[in-house]
Amino acid sequence: MGKWSEMIARDFVKWVPVPRGSAVLDVGCGTGALSRVLLGHGAGQVTGVDPSPSFVEYARARSQGDARKVSFQTGDTMSLALPDASFDAVVSGLVLNFIPDPAKGLHEMVRVARVGGVVAAYVWDYQEKMELSRRFWDAAKSVDASAEAHDEGRRFVVCRPESLRALFLKAGLEDVASGSLETEMEFNDFNECWSLLLKAQGPFAAFFAKLDDRKRELVRSRFQRSLRTDNNGRIRMNARAWTVRGTRLLL
Repeated sequence: MGKWSEMIARDFVKWVPVPRGSAVLDVGCGTGALSRVLLGHGAGQVTGVDPSPSFVEYARARSQGDARKVSFQTGDTMSLALPDASFDAVVSGLVLNFIPDPAKGLHEMVRVARVGGVVAAYVWDYQEKMELSRRFWDAAKSVDASAEAHDEGRRFVVCRPESLRALFLKAGLEDVASGSLETEMEFNDFNECWSLLLKAQGPFAAFFAKLDDRKRELVRSRFQRSLRTDNNGRIRMNARAWTVRGTRLLL
């Protein structure tokens, strides 16, 4: 999924925007895709924090050439081991909904932002236009009712514009704005699409593995029938992310 995540990240950094030469914190940095984009758009120093040691190790390995400008560390996104008011911008990409308590995570993001600094995030639109996810869960729910409990569109209420805006306003941020960013996911054929889906980070593969063979085949075939293909068998799907940003004006 990294290719499309990075496409969205490029547009997000322009939308925020992140000032050139600024010190930026990437909360829930994962493999470092957003951190690398930040450096490419002129951030002076980037710090990435993620609870997964394996992601942090991977991010470090991918960014060795920029070691003087970027650093990664393992940490709790709800209790950042960082000083108050220490970053010009604090951002989070495709992570806010995975934080066990998003309000607590955002409180920490605000705490480490300097006065006048921007706090911003983006999440996938699981409810409608993250089509890869939407089409899989619609197919799964038509076969097994238990899929409803795993559907990100239902589980992640925070992944909606009104929820994001309310969360940022409640955190005391000013000049709160929301928006959307879109990209297109393209696959050479169904096998490539299906293979990526079951390898992606998320609940797809875990749910699919619990089904018996008959249900697996039904989910697979119904998912395939829902896809649009061109004359060459290529598949295209929309991927939309909701964005939100605000400014810290008070200590």
